[in-house]
Amino acid sequence: MPDINLVEKSITQQKLNQKYLSIQVDLNGFSFFILDTEHLLFLAFRKYSFQNVHLVEDLTSKIEDLLEKDDLLQQNYNRTGVIFSSQKSTLVPSAYFNEKDLRSYFEFNHSIDELDEIHYNYIYAIDAYNVFTIPNYVANELYNKFQKVHFYHQATPIINGIYTREKSSKENEVYINLNKDFFDIAVICSGSLNLYNTFSYQDENDLLYFILYVCKQLSIESEKTAVYLSGEECSHSVYFAAIKKYLPYIFYNIPNSKFIFAKALDHFKKHTFINLINLYSCEL
Repeated sequence: MPDINLVEKSITQQKLNQKYLSIQVDLNGFSFFILDTEHLLFLAFRKYSFQNVHLVEDLTSKIEDLLEKDDLLQQNYNRTGVIFSSQKSTLVPSAYFNEKDLRSYFEFNHSIDELDEIHYNYIYAIDAYNVFTIPNYVANELYNKFQKVHFYHQATPIINGIYTREKSSKENEVYINLNKDFFDIAVICSGSLNLYNTFSYQDENDLLYFILYVCKQLSIESEKTAVYLSGEECSHSVYFAAIKKYLPYIFYNIPNSKFIFAKALDHFKKHTFINLINLYSCEL
């Protein structure tokens, strides 16, 4: 059974082949939205949590089981976008990008596992490529199940989402996306991306240390800078209170108003899965 199951009653499986399926998967779980792209209307959301999954083989088995049992995942979709959430990605300016050198770009910052395959996304807003890996067992499960699958690393919808915000400004801004074991941080200075990175953390002390370290290195005035928070862990009061103590101008990062949500999703905390919501915009 899903941990969260929000499905509009009027949804008809016969027409799901005209919809967009956005999936987010990592060792901790599997979540997905169904989007009516004609009306930019989200119709359904489900989240499954995984316990004690440490190996790719175990993750693949969990995904295979879900694809066989979940009724909404049994359907064919017009397009499917998949975020594989991890700390492993490298941004490469387009002026230096060559598809033949993907492995070199990636290995500049990360080691590549034997069973990994390399992917990349172009991020128009910053004219750069995001190079990342996905375990090929995981990719093959999804390739075999869905047509027109496109893979992403979470940095792509994070950065793309920043530049498609309706209330973006020329002031400094910090964006923090809290995952279970690590967080993403992006810093905008005078309208330009100055930094994107990820840091592992175990508690609010780790979280604060790295956030304040980044602010210090980039000469960000933490007491005057707007901070936008998102991710599955961002609603934890301990984390929110810890950040607010040092960065008082803290807000939840909300989706663009061009997206609308069916009644079943009215009370869903949309900032917790904003990357999945923003994923469709990366395909446009």
